[in-house]
Amino acid sequence: MTRAKKVILALICAAALCCAAIGGVLLARPAAEVRAEVDDLAIASVDGQIYDINTIDEIKEMLTVERVVGDDGQTQPVSPEEFELFIYEQDGKTSVTMNEHGIFPESYFGTDGNRTSAEFTLTVKDASDKTASTPVTVQWAPDPNQIVKIAATYDEDKDEQVKSYTPIGNLNGLTIYSLTVQQVRDGVPGTEMYGNREFLGDLSAERDTVSGTQYNKDVTIRYTGNENLLVNSCTVTVTGIEAVNPSSILVISPTGVTTDVGSTFTTISSEYTYTVMYEDGGMGTVLWDNSKFAIDYYTYQENSYVLDSDKEAFDWTHPSGKEQVVLHYTECGKTVDSSVIRVQLNKTPYSPLSLSASNGQLTTEGRYGEELQLIYQFAADEEGQAVGSPWIVAFQQFNNEAVQIKSVEKAEDDEFSAEDLINNTAGTVSLTDVGTYTVTLTISGGY
Repeated sequence: MTRAKKVILALICAAALCCAAIGGVLLARPAAEVRAEVDDLAIASVDGQIYDINTIDEIKEMLTVERVVGDDGQTQPVSPEEFELFIYEQDGKTSVTMNEHGIFPESYFGTDGNRTSAEFTLTVKDASDKTASTPVTVQWAPDPNQIVKIAATYDEDKDEQVKSYTPIGNLNGLTIYSLTVQQVRDGVPGTEMYGNREFLGDLSAERDTVSGTQYNKDVTIRYTGNENLLVNSCTVTVTGIEAVNPSSILVISPTGVTTDVGSTFTTISSEYTYTVMYEDGGMGTVLWDNSKFAIDYYTYQENSYVLDSDKEAFDWTHPSGKEQVVLHYTECGKTVDSSVIRVQLNKTPYSPLSLSASNGQLTTEGRYGEELQLIYQFAADEEGQAVGSPWIVAFQQFNNEAVQIKSVEKAEDDEFSAEDLINNTAGTVSLTDVGTYTVTLTISGGY
């Protein structure tokens, strides 16, 4: 035993003897466990680096806040609209007041010109006064000339009547700015920009807006010139938009669109362009909006497509997998219908099918919309009797809504009939005679 270990051991023994001498017991006290209770808040993460030029609203968007909803600690996310954010100094008690530009005061980062970072505490509070806190390090943005944000303003032009279909990029009153680090710190509007932007929205009215009335709408603008921006999008409110009734809709796909069996049109909606014509002669492109679009799926049967009001996803009903939908678009209380939209379904492999009996098994793979043939041979023993019992050929993982046994043929026996031998509910074929059989399956889509 080394001298260091002897000293440690001696100290432990001495502490134990001292405790015994005064009638006490030396026990290790576990740390108190803090259990989260239902409705408690927690800041699960801070997504990204916070800089001195971030505003409170921007920081809120970076937080992942959760609420405990179950006794077992289950949580659900809390949106930024459901909580307030307060910023304190590192002690968690002294409130931080953002400067006149809504960002961190420079005094927290030193005055020697070599500013780096500072420690703060973020606290969120909901309407029921539940709170949660987390320490954060706020970094001083080092390059004053780096473009880090975009902003936009909209001044309604009284000489321009904006309508449901007016392209956002054509608005006379819309101005978009890029801001450098120093421009944010100085609180100046920034530099007007004309390119490197994308509009994530449109000016179309809601489905229940009254035609001829005016409304406002928020539009998000994303900067595409530099993916390293701290804030690469902004929202601006366009005011005084006049609602106009739609008269028709044209749905266009630049290239053929395919999707899988069981998927919905919503999953491929971004592949299409939706051009709405309006009653006053105007036209404009709208984005997919689940609240304004409805989908009707069709089923192919008896050589034609028929509306299937119960269908909520694509199913393989046409031999070639070409399925049809019709869209219904509603704006200002008026609904317009698209022409038929044809979608090609992918030939997705079905789960392997096993053809088995007591004396053997074959496994193969089928595809939706195709026929699959399996050949099984029943051997004979020395006396010519069929080998095996009970002579049930079963398809494992059989789904009678996706797979149907179409026919069974026996080699070199034209009079053989399997009409009473096929059970499409259980997925079995009952065979009793020696011979070679061909079992034909039809695999449909959607499963």
